[in-house]
Amino acid sequence: MLVTRKWHVTCTRTDSCSVRCFSVRRSVGNVLVLSAILFVIGLLVASLASGQGLLRLRHWDRMNHDNSTLRHRLDGMLTQLDSIEDRLCLMQDWEDRVRDEEHLRPIDPTLRAAGIGGVPREDRTFADCDSDLHHTYNRVIERMRQIGGITNYTLETHREVLDKISIRDEIFHSTPSIYPAFGRFSCSYGWRTHPVSGRRDFHRGLDISNSTGSPIYATADGVVTRTTFQKYMGNYIELRHGFGYVTRYGHLDSFNVAKGDEVKKGQIIGLMGRTGRTTGPHVHYEVIHYGKHRNPWYFLSKTEDDIRVSTE
Repeated sequence: MLVTRKWHVTCTRTDSCSVRCFSVRRSVGNVLVLSAILFVIGLLVASLASGQGLLRLRHWDRMNHDNSTLRHRLDGMLTQLDSIEDRLCLMQDWEDRVRDEEHLRPIDPTLRAAGIGGVPREDRTFADCDSDLHHTYNRVIERMRQIGGITNYTLETHREVLDKISIRDEIFHSTPSIYPAFGRFSCSYGWRTHPVSGRRDFHRGLDISNSTGSPIYATADGVVTRTTFQKYMGNYIELRHGFGYVTRYGHLDSFNVAKGDEVKKGQIIGLMGRTGRTTGPHVHYEVIHYGKHRNPWYFLSKTEDDIRVSTE
């Protein structure tokens, strides 16, 4: 006799004594249990898939927001680069004016344009994200490259101008160019008959006469290398300037500086006198360039108003 195996399910209630029993075949029960298990697994899979979908959606929304923010900031950077470029143009205009005023070689516009040369390179960082963002990003990179080239070239030309102006300024301050004293010219540079000995000799300086105690001015920036007495020059001062220049001032009554002092153009270095071999109060002024005497007349500004006493 074949016995059919069944699953028996008994249900009771806590508030009642009644009992209900259900019987199902084992095969049917297996199907029901398997179906329940598959249902639960499917529910879990659906839940996980749904969660991942939400995460992807949130991630996508976040990426869109970030892309929008990045695009906005890139647009702002383009505006800032425009402002920087405008200021660079103002600097270039200033340099052009300075070069014109200082008689320096002007900059050829094609040379400035060469500073931004080169083949643009496409950056593929955002190529797969957003075509608009990709285009804006590459525009920013290209503008930065161009402005970087202009800035580097402008910096070099500005340094060139600064160096040339600085050395011109240094040359100006180191070159004798003003009158060493107020007064009248009593003896010029060159051959003459000496007023004391009566002999013909070569006068290596320029004499300016005035009353005793008249101020004597340094004709260029320099350093005092000698303050001494000499038989013919009397009390005299020697100054060493830059670029090979040396000046001497003789027949002084007194010194206002000492050896080793730094002096400025127009500074009072002593007072006029009649010490040494002389017939009256005056200053004997010499200009020496790289060891050779020069005619001081060619180093005078030709106007006494150019003498300015230094306050330093």
